[in-house]
Amino acid sequence: MSDGLEWVEDVWFSMGDYGNLYFTCARGISPQELAVRVAGQPVDILPALTLREAADVVADKKTVRSVGRIGTSGEWSYLVETGECPGWDLPAEVSRDGAEVLVLDPQMDNPPHIMTYSEDGRGLSLCMFDAYGDTDGPLRDAFAEAGLFNDEEEEVDLNPDQLLLRAVGNHLSLSLPRNTILEGRLPAVITRTSPPS
Repeated sequence: MSDGLEWVEDVWFSMGDYGNLYFTCARGISPQELAVRVAGQPVDILPALTLREAADVVADKKTVRSVGRIGTSGEWSYLVETGECPGWDLPAEVSRDGAEVLVLDPQMDNPPHIMTYSEDGRGLSLCMFDAYGDTDGPLRDAFAEAGLFNDEEEEVDLNPDQLLLRAVGNHLSLSLPRNTILEGRLPAVITRTSPPS
């Protein structure tokens, strides 16, 4: 069974030891290219790190403000960052040349969570989790397809944020590997330094 995306909300809710986690997923480019585009400059691939080790690198934020870990899942590349990240404010240009980019931003200091979707250099959807009915574009299509705008209430074991994440994962055929991201080692990149390089 696929891990889906709904587990991300559990992590956002309970991950205090690791700081915020920002997920940037892309279809149509490699994980290395995704890291370069998010960082806005060439990056060096570091030895593989666990989530805790990545969080330790940015703990004091004196030299490194953000560390990302990269991988693939199906057709999608992903970058999971800890530290200070642009999150939903990432320029749509990251999706240039036909790529698709989905950003999952926890907004822990300024709820609600936000997700954005861009394709081929154009921002197409922005969703604030507490106002998903106001969303346009492909994310709204995902919610409609999942029946989230229906009046009748179904018995489900997920909270509303998890339902939104499941809908988007199903619509985009995107699933992120929970155990690999939370417990495994992944190639790491420094995406932001302090002061910026």
